[in-house]
Amino acid sequence: MSTFWPAPSRYAFADKCGFPWAANGPKWPKRLPYEPDDAQRHGNAISRMGELLAVWGGDALALMPEVLADSEVQITAPQKRLVVKACADHMRDYLDSRVVSFRAAEVALELDMKTGVCRAVDKMEARRPKSGCVGGMIDLLEIENDELVISDWKSGWMQARTLDIRKDPQLRAYALMALRYGVGLGLKFKRVTIRLLHVSEEGIRPDEDYLDALETGIIRAEMQARFDRIAGIGAPNIGSHCKKCPVLTSCPAVNAGVNHAIKRMNRLPVVQDVREIQDADHAAYSYNLGMFLAEEGKRLQAMAKQWVLEFNDKKPIELGPNTMFGPVLSNGSEGLTLDVNNAVEVVRKHLGDGPAWAAAVEVVASKASLEKGAKLIAAKRSRESDKRVTVKSVIDPLLEELRSIGSLRRGAPIEKMAEFPKAKQQEYVP
Repeated sequence: MSTFWPAPSRYAFADKCGFPWAANGPKWPKRLPYEPDDAQRHGNAISRMGELLAVWGGDALALMPEVLADSEVQITAPQKRLVVKACADHMRDYLDSRVVSFRAAEVALELDMKTGVCRAVDKMEARRPKSGCVGGMIDLLEIENDELVISDWKSGWMQARTLDIRKDPQLRAYALMALRYGVGLGLKFKRVTIRLLHVSEEGIRPDEDYLDALETGIIRAEMQARFDRIAGIGAPNIGSHCKKCPVLTSCPAVNAGVNHAIKRMNRLPVVQDVREIQDADHAAYSYNLGMFLAEEGKRLQAMAKQWVLEFNDKKPIELGPNTMFGPVLSNGSEGLTLDVNNAVEVVRKHLGDGPAWAAAVEVVASKASLEKGAKLIAAKRSRESDKRVTVKSVIDPLLEELRSIGSLRRGAPIEKMAEFPKAKQQEYVP
């Protein structure tokens, strides 16, 4: 029987519910639908930029078009693109400051848990390893004298990890895989360094620790114990982690969520007030019921959205007496450039030459930085006068004047699916 084990990046999830990888778990689709949110798109851009810089070096700006064209990135907002470039500049400086004998990025490896042999594979093989093997991709692998260094980029937009880096299951597995791969090539290392590189527009914050031979042996035992536990799992373990499940749509617990919840309603009442909860079991039931209904609701709403787009020619549908649902056009975001007419003089006129001016044009001018400067100047004027000066009274005239000279422009409208009043239906039908 084939054994499809989780990738190291899924270990934290697998420790809470290993059902997706169990022998009787749900069937994995051939290609999982992937709809990254803004934070994931930013993380994808950082990962791709790190790979290109590590392999080719060079100017981060020259690599931007290739990175931003990636289907899993698609960052179009000018300000967000500048954030990616700032991160990439810090990544380039970090890589240039390190002298190593070997460096590779996005290293795809496959470890046979039975033999302990690790080999290099392509990215697709790492995502779908052979039976009994673990596949994974290491963001950055370096050899520094007799030291093996495993690094993992972490985007500044993602929440920084608070756990002990030595307990990070993903990095620990990568360390073992890279070490076994090096041994297969006849290389010997005195120690292995694991490193988290938190990258943001402000710089690189490294978090690192070291593993010895004894620790790598413990890692192998931990991985084997994890897989042994997964082999014995017979049903999914429901909880908040379900939101990140790789096969959420095919999980029997989620698919049967509403029916399951309705059946349990006959035994336990749905509470309207916290004081109605009878005991711990009733509280757990209430929590799981909410999770079931929320996940099932998302699935049903997604199908309705898809039907409107693909089978109803994008025509809105009526949700109730006064509410419609369908494509709407929202205003595009405003982009700011100071390379227009006398834009710099306009900003200086409203904010002066002090700290407010410095805050408004730091790194790159944006609406957010102008608002920061407006807050400073409003506070300063409030201190100097007997009446309170609001931020709105400072920022609104400044933005209006910048719009009048073409320095602040709104992008094209963006189409999105949303609810809107029935009375305004004609305004929203494409």
